[in-house]
Amino acid sequence: MYRHAINFIFLLCLEIATPVFKVTAVASDSLQEEGLDHSTAYKVIDGVLRTLQTMRSEERFGEIFKCASEKAESLDIEVPTEVPGQRKRKVPMRLQHGPTVSQVGAQFESVDAYFRSTVYYSFLDSMTEELKRRFKGNKPGSGSPTDKIIQSFHPLTVHAKWVSNPDAEAKEAVHILCDFYGEDEDQLQAELKNQLRSLCGQEQLSDLLLIAIETDIQIKHSEVIRIFKDMAPRRMLL
Repeated sequence: MYRHAINFIFLLCLEIATPVFKVTAVASDSLQEEGLDHSTAYKVIDGVLRTLQTMRSEERFGEIFKCASEKAESLDIEVPTEVPGQRKRKVPMRLQHGPTVSQVGAQFESVDAYFRSTVYYSFLDSMTEELKRRFKGNKPGSGSPTDKIIQSFHPLTVHAKWVSNPDAEAKEAVHILCDFYGEDEDQLQAELKNQLRSLCGQEQLSDLLLIAIETDIQIKHSEVIRIFKDMAPRRMLL
C-alpha cells in the first residue's frame, strides 16, 4: 500500500531536501555548542545563506532532477513527461510561423523547468527568508542593528587588516562599535594597531616552533656543506 503512495514528486522532494537539511543540521549543532559567541553564530548563519544561494542554480537542480529520475526508473516509478496541470494551447495558424509563437505556448517549456521553479526555487527561497527573519531581523536586504554590531567584531580581530593601514572594512567596524558604545574612534584604532601589529603571524610562529623543536638535534656542519654542495654543483669534470 505504501509502495503505491510513492511517486516521482515524493522522490524529487527527498532529493531536494536532503542536501539542504544536511547543511542546516550541521549549523544547528554548531549553534547549540556550549560557549558559542554571537559573532561565531552569525558566521555560521552567513555560511548557510551563502550555501543556499550557491545551490540555487539550474546546474545544481539539473543534477538533482537527474538523480531523482534515475531512482524513479529503478523503482519502476513513472517520470512525468508533461507539465502537471498545464494544457497545451493550440497555436493559431496565423501565428505558427511568426516571432510570437513562443509567447502563445505553455508557461513552462519543460517538466524540469516546472519543478525547478515551483518546487526547488520556492523551497530554497522559503528557507532563506526564514533564516533571515530569525537571525537578521524582519527587513529583507538589510541587517538589524544587532546584526551590524556583532558582524563588526570580526574585522577587529583579523591581523591582516591591521598590518599596515586599516582597510575600509576595519574602519567601518570601529565606527559602528564606537558609535554604539560611545567610545573614541581614534583611541580604539590606536589600541588595536598597537596590539595586533605586535602579534606574530601564523607563518612566523610555525618557523619559531620548528626551530625550538630542532634545537636538540646535533648538526654536523660538514654534512650541511656537503648537502648544499650536491644540490647545486658548480664545477664540472672535463
